Amino acid sequence: MDKDAGFLKKSDYFKENENIYIHLSDNLDMNRICHRHNFIEVSYVVSGTAIHTIAGISYQVKKGNVVIVDYNTPHTWSFDPNKDAPFMTYDLLFTPDFFGASGMNTSEFYSLASPYLFSSLFKEFDSHYVLHHLIKTNAKEFYQLFSQIYHEYTAREKGSQTLIRAYLTELIIKLFRELERQQPSFTVSHQKIVEQAICYMQENYKTHINLDDIVSGIFLSKDYFRQIFKKITGLSITSYIQELRIREACRLLETTEDSSAEIARESGFNDIKFFYQTFKKTMGMTPAKYRKTHQDKDE
Repeated sequence: MDKDAGFLKKSDYFKENENIYIHLSDNLDMNRICHRHNFIEVSYVVSGTAIHTIAGISYQVKKGNVVIVDYNTPHTWSFDPNKDAPFMTYDLLFTPDFFGASGMNTSEFYSLASPYLFSSLFKEFDSHYVLHHLIKTNAKEFYQLFSQIYHEYTAREKGSQTLIRAYLTELIIKLFRELERQQPSFTVSHQKIVEQAICYMQENYKTHINLDDIVSGIFLSKDYFRQIFKKITGLSITSYIQELRIREACRLLETTEDSSAEIARESGFNDIKFFYQTFKKTMGMTPAKYRKTHQDKDE
């Protein structure tokens, strides 16, 4: 990652308590300085041509192209002012919270959108891919979707946010379909999502962990993540973390003389009463009896 890239924050663009922003940019608006941001950017080229450099790779983009810039990815634009047609784009910025706020957390939508836009889960796939010549015969379809989002965003009429969500959902799904057409080998790996989360839990279960911590760097719907985690592991996220903590408590009970209260804290339990309840429910005996049982075995 380019550490020298300037960092743009949501607060630089988004209105208070909002998770989406769109504007129509021209040559004067384009940022020639390498930058990155903590939101997703999807741009539709309305006219002209430019060079877009993303993650160190340069592409020429032109009218009808769609450019997708993932979270925290350094990129920059450059253009030729002598070209006949001015370079103009619809720049659409958003975070997944925009959908969570609407209650639209269906697995169908997120199974399409999440793997496509949120590349940190899919290291083997370059989602910084620039979709050149994106559905040339249907470029008007994408232009209309961007135009509709722009109109609703600027008009601020009753129900605008709901319509924007609907248009953005359609846009993402259609972009994903096009990605599959252009790269048929692209597949969704739920297993990798869960493996990444499990690694994080194994490294941090002794501290306070919540769902926000687990999904913070991967931009995934919490509800959708819960679904795939339960499907693959057979456990809820909370149960899995508790299992890790109980496993560590068992190890400490077998190998140390620490008190149950000390072991509870060392295993990530802040509440000693909850530790006793969880341990007995999981292991079928109290910590003291578990220790005695294993001491007897060693004699």
